[in-house]
Amino acid sequence: MKRLVDSIAIWCARYLIVALLIAAALAGSSLIKELLVSILAAWGFAVLLQLALRRPRPFRNGEQALIKMWVETPSFPSAHAAISFAVAGTFLWSQGGQAPAFAVAATLLCWARVRVRVHYLSDVAVGAALGLAVSYGASSFV
Repeated sequence: MKRLVDSIAIWCARYLIVALLIAAALAGSSLIKELLVSILAAWGFAVLLQLALRRPRPFRNGEQALIKMWVETPSFPSAHAAISFAVAGTFLWSQGGQAPAFAVAATLLCWARVRVRVHYLSDVAVGAALGLAVSYGASSFV
């Protein structure tokens, strides 16, 4: 059972962000400006905070990661969480109907990033909050 859960987590940690972005583009054609602003702002703020705070990833502190990072950036906050919750938030603030599916996918992605040991829970929690805040701003001003 553990291997199955790990396999699901590995797939989600690697590929769910791509699936989420494709689904958002297909589902939110009327929200494309808000989605682009939210995604770029969430990613930008997350990277700036990562570079400023420079928190090492869990596998740098002795834990064994279940995936290999293509590019290793600092851990806090999670850019994956920020982007996925920026997408979910854009749907939440604009068209509540599709928001639950995107929120579930974003939460699953966050769980997976912690499960495969590339983020701490606080990394994804702050990333999620950042994504929601940015998406609220984008939906209010774009």
